[in-house]
Amino acid sequence: MRQTRFPSLTGLLASLFFSCLASTPALGCSLKAGDDVPTLVFPLRHEARHDHASYYIGLLELILVKTENDFGPCELRIYDQELPQTRHYLHLEQRMGIDIIDATSNFEHSERFSVIPVPIFKGLMGYRVAFVRAEDQEAFGEIDGLEALSQWRAGQGGPWPDVDVLRRNGLPVVTAHTHRALYRMLRAGRFDYLPRGAHEIKDELENFDTEGLVVESRQLFAYPSPSFFHVHPDNTYLANRIKTGLQRAIESGAFDDFFYNHEMIQYVFDDLGLAEREVHFMCNPRHTDDPWLADKRYWVIPWPEDLCTETPEPGELIDAGA
Repeated sequence: MRQTRFPSLTGLLASLFFSCLASTPALGCSLKAGDDVPTLVFPLRHEARHDHASYYIGLLELILVKTENDFGPCELRIYDQELPQTRHYLHLEQRMGIDIIDATSNFEHSERFSVIPVPIFKGLMGYRVAFVRAEDQEAFGEIDGLEALSQWRAGQGGPWPDVDVLRRNGLPVVTAHTHRALYRMLRAGRFDYLPRGAHEIKDELENFDTEGLVVESRQLFAYPSPSFFHVHPDNTYLANRIKTGLQRAIESGAFDDFFYNHEMIQYVFDDLGLAEREVHFMCNPRHTDDPWLADKRYWVIPWPEDLCTETPEPGELIDAGA
């Protein structure tokens, strides 16, 4: 009599595991209709210009190369619609054709998405260089600390998280409803300086009306405000692939090679003189004990251990409504 052999539980689990892998081409990248190779779809911010676009594209392609042997082939695609950042969040959350986004770290994002906690700009978003009126260049350069800075009014976009950081460090802030209005308001004297991420300065000089304004030449205001990649919370394969690729690139030195040789970053050091500026550290109350703060490989300028030991009275907030 012929015996029927039933597979063991271990065998069944193994078969199920590998069938799941087979249904997830390139482990996290998806094989879309009409494509021969799995793809990773990334949207550019609608205001992004050449330098920013080439940075994101180059970094993601480096990550995919670093992980191809383990995770399989994957081709980067740029999303073919221009959308504001809030729509990027929605499209990723609802799986509407976007696989990965970049965004600054905050509680809302960590609730909605899977965050890959490796800063993609080595902290440049939180290293702030200011636009000022040309006639204020000399006086602003004499500022010797946050107490002196509190006599000047900063301008920021109303929903920007930087508003809370500046106010928590005792600095008065005037807000506007649109980014473009901030330059007009600065010229008109509605506030005194407009701090921007160091890597944003070049793009804004080229694409906004900065007549009568200059890039302040001596000061650097620094607080942790990292930009991270975010993926759908169910796409654990992709989260693992992006994190693995970033870590391998950092450990091999490939990340720094890419970073310091990119034209956008070279401008920050060569034209803005980032390394020669007077640094004024500020506490970001959203990031006081995050483990990645202490990893010096992640930052252009490492953070002091006593970054958040003092909490001054909040500065004034004025909603200019422009």
